[in-house]
Order: sequence, then structure tokens, then C-alpha cells
Amino acid sequence: MATLNPPKVRLTLPPSCPVMSDRVPDRLSVSAATQTVVDPRRLGQQNSGFSDEDVSDIICILLPYSESAREELKRIATKNNQHMVAREKSDRLDLDYELEDDAENFNLQQDIGEHHVALRFSAQVKDPLQGFTFGRNSARCDICLQNDPHRRLSNVHFRIYLNEHAVLMLEDQSTNGTIVDSVLLKSKANPPFPTRRTLSSGSKISILMHIGMSDLVFLVRIPLRQGRYQMAYERNLQAYMERCERLVEDVNETIVPGPGGHVSTPAPSRLPRHAHARLG
Repeated sequence: MATLNPPKVRLTLPPSCPVMSDRVPDRLSVSAATQTVVDPRRLGQQNSGFSDEDVSDIICILLPYSESAREELKRIATKNNQHMVAREKSDRLDLDYELEDDAENFNLQQDIGEHHVALRFSAQVKDPLQGFTFGRNSARCDICLQNDPHRRLSNVHFRIYLNEHAVLMLEDQSTNGTIVDSVLLKSKANPPFPTRRTLSSGSKISILMHIGMSDLVFLVRIPLRQGRYQMAYERNLQAYMERCERLVEDVNETIVPGPGGHVSTPAPSRLPRHAHARLG
């Protein structure tokens, strides 16, 4: 009697289907597999190219979002500017997109350059009471923008600073204005325009030049900090605000009556309103 050989059937399992095995993996294999799936933040570590000190020192990052902005930051980086940071580091910053006003801003569809701006508590700035200044005057600006053949930029075009509530702000100080999230800010206008606006992660800052393709556009990125990194950031913030307050007190102590009993006061731009109040 003939023996029937059943046809051979080859089973193909989907990639997600686990393959059972009676082999017991060794301890090293289990450990290695576990380490590849654990989020570093669950271990209290930052998943970025920055050191622990950097993560707690950085207030925000500005990404160049136009060709003109990319060229400006490339030029500034050649001068070893302290505010420049390589893209390869800032690309790995942790972000919490649930906190974004418009997370679509970070679905970046165009080149954001190889150099970004990092604003830090520890930075040596031109005028600490002004925060971080941007414009075409190299003597007054921390980020000096020079590609301006039609002189659309002001000496100090805008400043980024922390107000008395530790909220990140931009204040326009220009003739032609600054656009933040589609709102035009203009300090020198009649009728008056708003001059200040809150910045958050995802905010877009634009300076309109003589033609659209030359506009300077930046995106704001604020790192996500958790646990001990957030605590370290808050300590740096407190120390920074206290330094600003002491500077204001020093300026006020130097204001004395001059000849004829008149009081000589500093220019208003030297005493921003945010620096007069204590951090609550």
C-alpha cells in the first residue's frame, strides 16, 4: 500500500508576530534588548546632544527658517560667536509638542541650516538689562545682522528677554517692525502698534526685508526639561532674575541730582520694565 506524503506548507509570519522558541536567551541578550527600548528620560537622562549644564542653561533656541536667516547665521558662526550652536546638537533636543501653540511649525519642510542661535543664562551680552538684542549695530547687538542693502534693519531691531513673571518675550525696537506669529509689532508708528508679544515653542519671528525672498525668519524652540533638569533650570532662572534686579538697583543708585537740582536719568531703553520687579 502506497504511503501518502502530505504537501509541504511554508508558513509566513507577519513581522509583528513573535516567533516562539524553547531557547532561553542569555542574560546579556535580555539586558541589551531592554536598553534599546527604554526612553532615556525615564532614567532621568536627557535625550539630546547637550550636556546636563547646557540643558539647564539654555533659555531657547532660534532656528533659521529662511535662506537669508541661514546665510546670516552661517556668517556669524565663522566669528566664533558664543550664541551659535551646531544643528546636530539642537536637532536632538527633547520637545513636548502638546505644549506647542502650533506643532505643525516643527513639521519642517525646508532646510533649517547647520547653525542655530542658543540664548543662555550664562551668556555675556551687550546689555544685560535688555536681554538679547538683534539688529545691525555690532556695538549694541548680541546677534548682529548685516545683509541689509536697503537698510530695513534698525540699529537694535528687537530684543528677546524674560519679563517679571519669567515669561519669554519679544519687544520690537525698530522703525519697520517685527512680525511674531502673524502679528506686526512696531515701536515707532502712528497710530501706535503693539510692541511686545509672548514667545513660545513654535513661535515664528519675521523681519520683512526689501523683497520677500530676503526676509529673515526664525522659529523658536524651547527645550523640554523634566525632573532634576527642570529643577536646575529653575535655579538658573532665579539666579538670572536676581542678577538683573541687582543691576537695576546699581543703576538707580547712580542717579543723583546734577547741576541745578535736575536728575540725570538713563535712556529708557536701559531700564526695561521687566527688570524692576522681583521674581515672585
